[in-house]
Amino acid sequence: MRKLLLGILFLACWVPTTMLHAAPISEAGIAAQEVVMTKLAKLERNNNGKYIRSSKLQALTLIKETIEKYPELAASLTSFVISQGVGVTATVTTACQAAAKSDQAADIVAAAIKAAPPALAAAAVSAAISVSPKQASAITTAAINAVLKQAAAITSAAVSAAPLQAAIITQAALKAAGSTEIRRLIAVAASNAGVSEQVINKVLQDVTNKNGSYEIFKKDADDAVSSTITKGSSSESNNSPLGVAVPIGSTGATGSTGGGGVIACVKNGVTASCS
Repeated sequence: MRKLLLGILFLACWVPTTMLHAAPISEAGIAAQEVVMTKLAKLERNNNGKYIRSSKLQALTLIKETIEKYPELAASLTSFVISQGVGVTATVTTACQAAAKSDQAADIVAAAIKAAPPALAAAAVSAAISVSPKQASAITTAAINAVLKQAAAITSAAVSAAPLQAAIITQAALKAAGSTEIRRLIAVAASNAGVSEQVINKVLQDVTNKNGSYEIFKKDADDAVSSTITKGSSSESNNSPLGVAVPIGSTGATGSTGGGGVIACVKNGVTASCS
């Protein structure tokens, strides 16, 4: 009973702060949540209070059956079972499959990331996009918003999971980035995953354009980590590939970019001071 009460309290505290954009839970959903929590509380655990292997499998079956009927519970149940030791990839895959008829994948990923170590964010993204590729952009945005420090890994995982949507994923990632240095790391990850400089720079121009000035990415062929972001302007790009319309769905275009002076960034973890 104590474990059941703790579980219900966990969900009650978690839902308002992380499901800001999720579908509201119906009265029937609340009742179903109480039932499944009762069942989850009865599953066998190890000495550390986490589910044993057989309990993990039972937990996945329980949340799958519940989410299929009440997709609005996908995020909260995902977060709870991951907190009980069920694997991130298995949980996200199961939840996304069960909620396939609704647009819950982004909420599921955000919930999974909040319940797991940050380093597993990419695994959550990969699992979700593999099941729900049409929601790749929303999934990428939700993941980066949940853990900005993993933006590059998230971008790489997302592009690898849905290569045909690489440019759209790159666009979502760069929009979610909070600084020039994070955008540089995302650009490096996207480039290493196969997105061309031309596509990356078209997106960067759209995302960072301010009064005709925007950022331009240039990959260092010898050392991708040393790739730079430069400052360009509309007046300087008349003869640049950036002046050519690049379809957002395209990933195979190649080209170089013109631009102004280099923004010098001193990296410190995932942050940097730039001038």
